[in-house]
Amino acid sequence: MGMQIIKLNDWSLSEYFDTESAMDYYMLRNALHFYPEDEMSITVLDKEQETKSITIKLKKFSGKYQKMGLIRDPSEFEEKILPGNIGYVRFSIFLVKPVQQAIAAIKKMRDLQVNGIIVDVRNNPGGVAMLSTAVAKEFCSKNYNLGIQTGRDMTLKFPVFAQPKPFKGKVIFLQNKNSASTSEVLAAGMQANKSITVVGDTSAGMALPSVMVSLKDGSVFQYPIADFKTVNDKTIEGVGVIPDINVSHTLESLSQKKDIYIETAIKIINQED
Repeated sequence: MGMQIIKLNDWSLSEYFDTESAMDYYMLRNALHFYPEDEMSITVLDKEQETKSITIKLKKFSGKYQKMGLIRDPSEFEEKILPGNIGYVRFSIFLVKPVQQAIAAIKKMRDLQVNGIIVDVRNNPGGVAMLSTAVAKEFCSKNYNLGIQTGRDMTLKFPVFAQPKPFKGKVIFLQNKNSASTSEVLAAGMQANKSITVVGDTSAGMALPSVMVSLKDGSVFQYPIADFKTVNDKTIEGVGVIPDINVSHTLESLSQKKDIYIETAIKIINQED
């Protein structure tokens, strides 16, 4: 493929989404999930900078929506063993079921003695913040904290407790600019503990703990209630998690049907220490 989307039908993306922020991405994704028609015309710019029009068939979302309180989000999960005996796990939101699936996959990969594990939180908007510790503990041989949440009347730590059989091989976290909230808490906390290598783009920088309330008109209002910093006193909000190795898709890589994030992660795992 390797094309940049300019228009959806007559809807100019640059007119509505001029920042290419994580919020823009999630608003557009949610709109497409509930698009009323089964066909759409897409105007694209290819790698030769030529404009083309493509008509695509749309299918209804076939996965499951995960719900917790006022959070309702499409849930996707994937696990596989890549060439070279490398484990790969991807989950799309930090709610109970997807996190349970991810933990079970990590344990299975540990027992298979894979050479390394890739945890993919690209396009993951976050979810329940404390579930970050449930994932982190699967790689933990010594107690530590992912970070500290500070509000007006309370301070909350994110403790990660050592496990009797943690995975001790190389762990690569894949993130992009749409990785937000709990994804950032997990990546930043484990990065500070030097237990992972973060590969990808700088994340969204949207990591303030918040609550959601229903309003009378049926809309939902979400507002922050605290600050969050890693144990080395780094702020994520407005800054994002800075990757150890910066990687981004290009039109060229996409046109070759390459996932350069995963390719980079595999190279790191295969490197001799």
